[in-house]
Amino acid sequence: MRPLVLLLCTVLASVELEAQIIFQSDLESWTNGLPNGMVGTQTDLPTELIVEETELVHGGSKAMRLSLGQIDEKRLSTGPLSVEAGRLYDIRFWLLGKGRLRTSVFDGRAEASGFSPYNTAVIVNSNIEWQQVTQTVYVTNTTSSAEFIFAVEGTSSIAYLVMDDITISRSSLPDPIIATIAEIQTTTSPFEYSPLNFQFVRTNGIVTGVATNSYFIQDGSGPWNGIQVFYPPPATLAIGDSVTVMANVTEFAGYELPWERTLTQLIVVQQLLVHSSGHPEPAPVSLTAEQATEEQWEGVLVRIQDLECLNAPEPDNYEWGAANWQGNTLVDDLLYLYSPTVGNYYTITGIAHYDGVRKILLRSATDVEVGVGVEEFETPDVRVYPNPTSGIVTIELSDRREVTTFSLVDLNGREVSQQVLRNGKQTLDLRELATGFYTAFIRSDHINRSVHLVLAR
Repeated sequence: MRPLVLLLCTVLASVELEAQIIFQSDLESWTNGLPNGMVGTQTDLPTELIVEETELVHGGSKAMRLSLGQIDEKRLSTGPLSVEAGRLYDIRFWLLGKGRLRTSVFDGRAEASGFSPYNTAVIVNSNIEWQQVTQTVYVTNTTSSAEFIFAVEGTSSIAYLVMDDITISRSSLPDPIIATIAEIQTTTSPFEYSPLNFQFVRTNGIVTGVATNSYFIQDGSGPWNGIQVFYPPPATLAIGDSVTVMANVTEFAGYELPWERTLTQLIVVQQLLVHSSGHPEPAPVSLTAEQATEEQWEGVLVRIQDLECLNAPEPDNYEWGAANWQGNTLVDDLLYLYSPTVGNYYTITGIAHYDGVRKILLRSATDVEVGVGVEEFETPDVRVYPNPTSGIVTIELSDRREVTTFSLVDLNGREVSQQVLRNGKQTLDLRELATGFYTAFIRSDHINRSVHLVLAR
């Protein structure tokens, strides 16, 4: 699959706020062996490991050394600070040494014992070069006793971290709109635009698919509940991870030629929090290939039964067409490349997607079930002749009493002809179609059959 390159610059929807500093320390002032403004009530790091540093400093004459060794993760917190619900706060500081550190905020929220989700851990492995770190936390409870958390962990017997020049301020990012994926996706717009298009949002979901340049999340089984996050994922992100994403909503409509519809995406990710792993995926929704083309299923896990492979994956984009009497689709390799056998039948599970064409994205070999195909469980006999044909074809049904549908699908999975057969024997004129290979699907209450048909002149 050719890689997608985002050539879109998004302007944030809110006016940038001046950073309001709520805490600042150059760690020059210490009292009773501890830095002023630090070591709040949420600190469980032994205070004897907090040492005044006078040699390795970033600015001024002092810094804070944390002598970790192989200690499990422990918290060092600020003193009490005033914060507002619904606001983002940036934590900036300089770091040097050997160890791990991640940040959070304790704001007394009802869940998670009052703590916000932790940010991604920063791994430090240099005793020479200072590293500037900026992490963002979201506050959900207004309080004057919030404490910002530095969770540290030793990675070896000689592990230590030196911190200096800490600043905590209101973020310059706009405060995000808290929304479910369904609230982002559900639309009545004739252009199928998200009602939150161009907005900065914060949403949750379970990861259902991971590519090199994007990933998919879903927060329930049903329509409107899935979305693509078009932003490179961390190498450790996996299907089943429970995540919070803070990003911009956009409607993508193609690069060079405009698409007929748009694709709702989350882009310019400002924060990705992985809370836990190994969660079950939302149950895939059983649909026909035709139903899977509807806007409401975009980004959602779906399951389509008994699709016949119409062509081998094409060498330039590795898509292959699949169809049955209920519609057709393309199967794409964005997440996983599967090599089918032309003429075989498959039941596939995957993510409904749109990139100018509606298609299904497989995630692994387990998304593919090899089926018996409609030809192997037909009941009454059907004759289609001549085959190959120059365009005039006759269809004979052994049961002449039933209304039967006839549809013809080309190698690209497009339905090019559909007719109702009202007699036991009927002649069809297909001469207006291009020469080539087609699959004819013939179906009634008791007939369920496909026939490969060759049009030749």
